[in-house]
Amino acid sequence: MTTRIYTPSRRSALQLFGASAALATPGIGLAVDAATSTGAKPILSLNDVPVAWPVYHRLAAFGAMPEAGDRISLERDVPHPSDERGIAVFLASGDKLGYITNQHYAALNWALQRAGRVDARIEAINEPVVRGKAVPGWGAFRISVKVYEGAAFV
Repeated sequence: MTTRIYTPSRRSALQLFGASAALATPGIGLAVDAATSTGAKPILSLNDVPVAWPVYHRLAAFGAMPEAGDRISLERDVPHPSDERGIAVFLASGDKLGYITNQHYAALNWALQRAGRVDARIEAINEPVVRGKAVPGWGAFRISVKVYEGAAFV
């Protein structure tokens, strides 16, 4: 009777190597980042984030319709229409545009707790078409967010 000896295949050996590299990388990455960078690299970069619960009924009252490239601001821990707390999206004028979706909430909330600087902009406004005509003010807003680490954490 023969006994089987576990001999790793090339694929399992590479997976094991990848796992060990992933475990070692964060410590090395933090050391390199602290030594060579002054916070210029974002700790979180999200593109094409949809805005949930947009405040469509208020869009007609905005002084100027928001456009792609406009700066926006984010505020954590605000009341959300789903009876929970969320991250609100505000235009530069102070008007509320909507909320960050649940899909991106956890990562963005984590990054905003550590943020020194946040660069957020409207990336695109996809206007829906009804009977062949665009409906202004009823666009699906998509934003991009870059969060940079605060000086206290470097």
